[in-house]
Amino acid sequence: MDNTEKLAVYNQVTGKTDKSVRVTASNPVSVFAFTGLSDHLNDATNVFPVTAFGTEYYAISYSSCSPTIFDAYAVVATQNDTKIYHDGIEQITLAAGEVYYKTTLVLGDMTGAHITATHPVAFFAQCQRAIIPITNFGIGNVLFQQLAPAHTWGTRFFVPVSIIQIEYVRIVVSKSNTNITQTGGTIKTEAGGQPLLTNLQAGEFVELVITQGNKGCYIEANNPIGVCSFMRDDTGPYTIGAASQVWIPAIKQSTPNVLTAPFEYPIMYDSYYALVVTPTATKNNTKVSIGGAPAVSLSGGEWHDHSAMKTSMSYYNFPLTDHTAYYIFSNPAGIIVLGYGVLTVPGPGGASHYYLAGSGMRNLSAAFTANNIPYTELSEHIFCEHDITFFPLWRGYTLLREA
Repeated sequence: MDNTEKLAVYNQVTGKTDKSVRVTASNPVSVFAFTGLSDHLNDATNVFPVTAFGTEYYAISYSSCSPTIFDAYAVVATQNDTKIYHDGIEQITLAAGEVYYKTTLVLGDMTGAHITATHPVAFFAQCQRAIIPITNFGIGNVLFQQLAPAHTWGTRFFVPVSIIQIEYVRIVVSKSNTNITQTGGTIKTEAGGQPLLTNLQAGEFVELVITQGNKGCYIEANNPIGVCSFMRDDTGPYTIGAASQVWIPAIKQSTPNVLTAPFEYPIMYDSYYALVVTPTATKNNTKVSIGGAPAVSLSGGEWHDHSAMKTSMSYYNFPLTDHTAYYIFSNPAGIIVLGYGVLTVPGPGGASHYYLAGSGMRNLSAAFTANNIPYTELSEHIFCEHDITFFPLWRGYTLLREA
């Protein structure tokens, strides 16, 4: 986008604006968005198709890092006369394409806030700047992630680990009396999460820390839950990455094929990766085609196997070394692919972005139809739709990747 287009779509104030982007296409496309304040303050997100929208969401975000920089979210309406509620209190009425942008206005964290609407909407977590963990010292980073509606949540998840080798995971509960079991993580309570995994009430959340030594984290609950993973700020002699956020799909929301490509951003990150998740038993059937070449086995990294669960899962950090090529990952047993980039600079000030590159999405609790087609017959490729979405920008740059 040029400067005029940026000014036409990014939101600077709390409240209602008409600043959003709608993407439509004559054939199926995948869309991702990239936003940021500067070369070292940025994040990326997948953009869901309108068929994946819902009327009930829970915020999953992180605390802002100063009293003048806020946690926030954005809601985008797709129909006229859409009423938006925050924890049951009416906030505003939107027309199609309008955005409701809400901030904490104080140092705070809206994780667990219950947002509902009278018509399907898109919902984006958009913390203006976060430091993860909050006890770290650094400049922080913006968070930008579209979240899935509560009716699509699942009960079994596997969270992989990026090359940063540590992840902070937030689990939000949508129904009271929810019990969670997990293997591979340690409960962290400094950021306001609950100290126990049992008898959780709607809107409460638990935070876990997982490391490469854990070989990922398996999570299971008796009720649907929402899960996000966060890269942390690394404040060693060389900063590797910065805070960033990704939506984690349920294990059942895998897909046999994922098409993605690294972002070509002016600062050019040091490294780009696809983080591939699949069942351990069939991991060696995972292939990648680069730029249309014949599919080959993964190379340049290694499989990490997590076996302490009902179905053993594995993950692979695959380097995306050709920044101008597209990548097609495949496995008949199903895969989930996350994408990310990291930048290493001396001292505090690294950068990263984290996004869901591809998965399936289906309602895991009840049947539904789209255009009179049962959900069991819908395409497993969540990001391949003609009418992708409306989405808001908070500030700065945006790149749209079509595939």
